[in-house]
Amino acid sequence: MPQGSHDHPAISGHGSPPVGSVFNPRDGWGGFQPESGFSGTPTKALMYTYVPKSFKKGNPVVVGVHHCAGTGPGYFREYPDWPKASEEKGFMMIFPSSPGETGACWDVSSAASLRHNGGGDSQTIVNMVKYAQTKYGASDKKVFVVGHSSGAMMTEVLAAAYPDVFVAGAEYSGVPAGCFKTNKQAGADWNSACAGGNVRESPEYWGQQAKDMYPEYKGSYPRMMLVHGKADQTINYENQVEAVKQWTYLHHLDANKPTKQYDDAQKPNYHVSEYGHDVLAISADGVTHDNPARVDLTVQFFGL
Repeated sequence: MPQGSHDHPAISGHGSPPVGSVFNPRDGWGGFQPESGFSGTPTKALMYTYVPKSFKKGNPVVVGVHHCAGTGPGYFREYPDWPKASEEKGFMMIFPSSPGETGACWDVSSAASLRHNGGGDSQTIVNMVKYAQTKYGASDKKVFVVGHSSGAMMTEVLAAAYPDVFVAGAEYSGVPAGCFKTNKQAGADWNSACAGGNVRESPEYWGQQAKDMYPEYKGSYPRMMLVHGKADQTINYENQVEAVKQWTYLHHLDANKPTKQYDDAQKPNYHVSEYGHDVLAISADGVTHDNPARVDLTVQFFGL
């Protein structure tokens, strides 16, 4: 979704809270609550959590990152299947709200956010994970992230800049990590060339973009699930092609040689390409930017 374009008609997300629902962050909603003890540093993002009754110390944590014009509570409402899965599987969730909780897009473009411990929104979200590990005893080995649009872009940035924190990510309608890069030191920006699908580079280029975010890192990268609608008019489908190049390269795989291809049994317009165990790419015929997360498939990919 357009960085900094908060009232763009194409970025309103996919749905308001159910009619009749009433939510006050101070009261909480089930196991959903604001984390007033979180310092909101280095940027002023707010932290919300959902801790199911089935959660036990050492259980996994999933971060759900909202789209532009969204908030943490809004994203929680949009996906009732996430708290349901959380209760069933016992993992807790973090729902960040972008700085100011005004529906702003995430910073996935500046030098601060595209660098490990660089002082941007990406570091703030990682600090939320650390906070949850300290307060709730969430696992430091089983940390996952999922997001849509701006949140999908952040999902890929987090996986690239903090591969030591996350073990897997799932992004819906995003762009390769670093595709929105600008020369700005901090703050969110829109990159028309990338959004329009006009940034087309080699796997090596995309791999280096990710590695430059944490040059000292020598370990393996998070597994990645990539889902994109072919009818997306906000973030061009070409970004799916480029993201596949990036993540297969980081996992020493060939973007042109999936190990398995098939149509999803529940939705035959979802065409699945598996690249070993580490990269799953789904192309959806007829699906626009309103590309709702398939919670069941995401949970399965995460191995929860």
